[in-house]
Amino acid sequence: MSPIKSGGGDDLADDFALDDDLIAPSSPSASEGDRAPLSEEEEGWAADGAEPEETLEVAAGQKRARPEEEGQGGQGGEEDVKAERKRRKKEKEKARRAKRRAADEDVLKTVIAAAPPSLQADYLRAQQRLAFPKLSQMELDDQAVPENALIDTSSWTGERTKDTILPFIKQTLPPLLPLLSKPTKTHGSPRLLVLAGAALRVADLVRAFKPLANKEGGEVAKLFAKHMKLSDQAKYLSETRTSIAIATPSRASALISSGSLSTKYLAYVLVDASYVDAKQRATLDIPEVRAEVMGVLGMDGVRERLRGTEGGAGEGGEGGGRKTGVVLF
Repeated sequence: MSPIKSGGGDDLADDFALDDDLIAPSSPSASEGDRAPLSEEEEGWAADGAEPEETLEVAAGQKRARPEEEGQGGQGGEEDVKAERKRRKKEKEKARRAKRRAADEDVLKTVIAAAPPSLQADYLRAQQRLAFPKLSQMELDDQAVPENALIDTSSWTGERTKDTILPFIKQTLPPLLPLLSKPTKTHGSPRLLVLAGAALRVADLVRAFKPLANKEGGEVAKLFAKHMKLSDQAKYLSETRTSIAIATPSRASALISSGSLSTKYLAYVLVDASYVDAKQRATLDIPEVRAEVMGVLGMDGVRERLRGTEGGAGEGGEGGGRKTGVVLF
């Protein structure tokens, strides 16, 4: 029997050594002592319990897609997208319709000015009804512009602007030119009355008509509220021989009513119908101006001169003939 050796405690060889990879740390502090300290960002992960990969994705600026953007938002998200597309489509179509309508209205204004008198008469009657909706049909008929008072200018095929108004008049209103050199017996009695919708337009047309003014026939009168007081304009007309008067309809109405602007020798009333302002409105598109223009054409001193079957020469018309013609420019 072999004797028992003492002083050991196990049967392992003296040179036995354990692999370091198989040794678990005896406590958390044992492993943490060898680690690098955590960054503030990593400490935030640990405190919030968030996964580092997810947080890094957001921190790097990669925005997570919404469910509807990924096509995984369900029926509600898809309906919202469809509704937004439908709304945008409606807005585009509305804008297209508005643009077409504006273009059609511009064409209509030009066409009406160049239309035959029968169509112009219908157009002016429609404008009259819009201007005076409370008048009876009998009253409207009494103030309507007769078809035979409208001058046919369809022979003019060019544009109708302040730059073309003189050649327009020379071609379409040849009887007017000799009248402009023939003095009237009364001051403030123009041969031509031009109705424009705004003061600035009146000023532009005055400059355009200047070449037609002469010492024999008289001056081109500029008549609107901001230029002179009504009393001052009345005095000016009473002292000045006038061949052409260019006015806003409100000022023309006031001066005719007071007798300062005489219609005794009036050969033509020209309505600046084709002009379109900065807001894309023609003279008869503006409700208050429309009422004022139709009011002037329906005044006793003007309406009486529009009736008859002949005339247009300003001083003619004896025996019921027409003395004044209306021109839509």
